[in-house]
Amino acid sequence: MGLIDKYINFFEKNYKLLIIIPLLLLFFSFLIIGQNYAKTNSFVQKDVSLKGGISITIDNTNSQITDSIENLEKELESEFDYADFSLQEIINPRSVLIHAADIEEDKVKKFLENKFGEFEKENYNVKIQSSQFGESFFTDTLIAIIIAFLFMGIIVFIYFRKFAPSLGVVLSAFSDIIITVAVINLLEIRLSTAGVAAILMIIGYSVDTNILLSSKILSKSDETFSQKMSYTMNTGLMMTFTTLGALIAGLLFAKAPELIQIFTILLIGLLTDLIMTWIQNAAILKYFSEDKNE
Repeated sequence: MGLIDKYINFFEKNYKLLIIIPLLLLFFSFLIIGQNYAKTNSFVQKDVSLKGGISITIDNTNSQITDSIENLEKELESEFDYADFSLQEIINPRSVLIHAADIEEDKVKKFLENKFGEFEKENYNVKIQSSQFGESFFTDTLIAIIIAFLFMGIIVFIYFRKFAPSLGVVLSAFSDIIITVAVINLLEIRLSTAGVAAILMIIGYSVDTNILLSSKILSKSDETFSQKMSYTMNTGLMMTFTTLGALIAGLLFAKAPELIQIFTILLIGLLTDLIMTWIQNAAILKYFSEDKNE
């Protein structure tokens, strides 16, 4: 008997207890998000691309800047503890990109010139990113997510024509997003526009695995629940672990902060989806199947 079959046997005997795990994760995730909202007036920490601020590009006329980029970020955060900083090294042409929020550009420039000397005009460039644009983008994304869930629920209900299985698919996708955002807050990741795109992608991954499970479990066949779940777990886990492998490889070799954030958020989301699909949604479907057979 393989690991999947052992898990399914254990699951069928204990699914009413196992459902407590995703419910507790969801409960504590709401607490974490609520705590973050009470502190920052936002349910997730945002970077300059969503919050607004300044972007400073410094060409590498002074190699000390790129050679000490990690220490420089810590020094900036220590000097201006009320501001947010994110530093990125650009390979070609070699330069440094500094994102800063909640601080004036003059203060940052003065600090840098005291440390590295005065910059030539052609080697120093500043762009101001509007907070209104970032806030508008973030608000529009939230509206898009709400609409996506609404239409997803309608389409899933039309397809299955049953409330419980439809609820399981939507609830799993919702739980994936909430728990992922909570973990982002715990890891103190500042969400960027790239991270928002990753969160939207999680919805797609979640719906994929959950519809695969629900479709098989609800199919009219002579197979038992455990046989149907075994088939979907073999397929679904292969899909998930293949994607996880690609994401881990991406994290090992990616250097761009945007890519690292996308891979990190997707990794968190897919690991969360393992619990939400194979415990939460599976338990809902198991309960629905037993209720139907009685």
